[in-house]
Amino acid sequence: MKLRASVLMLTLAVAFPAAAFQAAVQEKPAAAAPAATQERLPAAAEVLERYAAAVGGKALERLTSRVSKGTIEVVTFGSSGTYEQYIKAPDRVINISSFPGFGDVIQAANGQAGWASMPDSGMRELAGPELAQVRRGAELNRALHLKEQYATLAVTGKTKVGARDAYVVQATPAAGPAETWYFDVETGLLVKFELASESGGTAFTMYMEDYKEVDGIKLPYTSRQETPNFALNIRITEVTHNVPIEDSRFAKPAQ
Repeated sequence: MKLRASVLMLTLAVAFPAAAFQAAVQEKPAAAAPAATQERLPAAAEVLERYAAAVGGKALERLTSRVSKGTIEVVTFGSSGTYEQYIKAPDRVINISSFPGFGDVIQAANGQAGWASMPDSGMRELAGPELAQVRRGAELNRALHLKEQYATLAVTGKTKVGARDAYVVQATPAAGPAETWYFDVETGLLVKFELASESGGTAFTMYMEDYKEVDGIKLPYTSRQETPNFALNIRITEVTHNVPIEDSRFAKPAQ
């Protein structure tokens, strides 16, 4: 079952990844318009503030936990299963993808360490940029703090995502690969995310669709994820907020 490479990217699933880096934002001004016909681009801070408001604004500050459940389909290999994500503030997250006949694929961080588990290879420690990516999914109100979490942010243009216009924001974390975010011009919502590869191309692309409001917070219920080698879809069917979650759920199993 060719799931190994595919499901290791589930760190990014559903919850748009958050950085844990406290670096000052360095706004890069858009290039001066050579003619009056060139459209003015908003500053990165303006785009991010609108995004924060679009997904719930101050309602995000009330979150203490989130449980999301749904289905996962690895389109490339015709495999499907169930998906669960548990997040507990401030820094605990676990993603569990269960495939019949294969087992559970797990990624987690508990504030002290991160780990991943595959049925065919066992458990391994997460470190460096990979651990940072997992931890980014653990911040429930991260949309309110994006400006403080990246070393550089810049609006570089406007493009189409499907049939809709989107502002393109280049984001560079203090460690790890660069990210590109696409925000719907009309709604302010994040509709596409790209992670750069070491060679300078795109290693990972995610489309966020079917936003629904839960407890005053908008979440994408469909996540389409692609790499050069595979594609998978996650569809959320149930979201609950501020429910008790025992810390033991995020504990690393004994090897």
